[in-house]
Amino acid sequence: MSKEETSNWYSWISISYLNDLIHKVVRGDKLQHVDLGPLARDDIMSKSFPLFQSYFHQLHNSLSSKSEPSLWPAVWDTVGRWNVVLACIMFFTFFVFTSLVPAIFLTMLVEYFEDEITYTTMQAWFMVIGLFVFPMIGGVVYVQSNLMMAHASCRIRTVLIGTIYRKVLVLSSSAREEYSSGKIATLFSEDVNHISQ
Repeated sequence: MSKEETSNWYSWISISYLNDLIHKVVRGDKLQHVDLGPLARDDIMSKSFPLFQSYFHQLHNSLSSKSEPSLWPAVWDTVGRWNVVLACIMFFTFFVFTSLVPAIFLTMLVEYFEDEITYTTMQAWFMVIGLFVFPMIGGVVYVQSNLMMAHASCRIRTVLIGTIYRKVLVLSSSAREEYSSGKIATLFSEDVNHISQ
């Protein structure tokens, strides 16, 4: 299991399970592969690719024989549509908490100090504390959003590389003449990178 999966709730939210790696880099030590630990279970090819195949076969069986199924519905089901939606909502929350809320609180505080609007002392302190708390929460939400999108990107990349690999293995000799090894290598590296980003 990965460090992320074995961490407690606080370590998971704050991503403090990476502290050992950060300290090692700060000391100037080189990171070794073993320092990173294993991948998350859902990011491993042996878990995500069979899941993708089952979604793709369900999609293929539900379509008429004339139409070719698209990979994207199966890819999104493998990644988890709601994971991507939740990551986007979290990114929007980050924007609201770090840009919009502080601007509103600052405007309200300026009006309060200029005696244009009257607030209770408790309300004024809430705004002052909110100037610290909301951006901090927004930062945590932003990091979690990026982490979710990184996992989604890893799963997309895993599924696409697995699909290309399986397809290359069953190419006929005439198809192999049409697709050079360079073109196939480009599919594996550049094209999958562009799609997964």
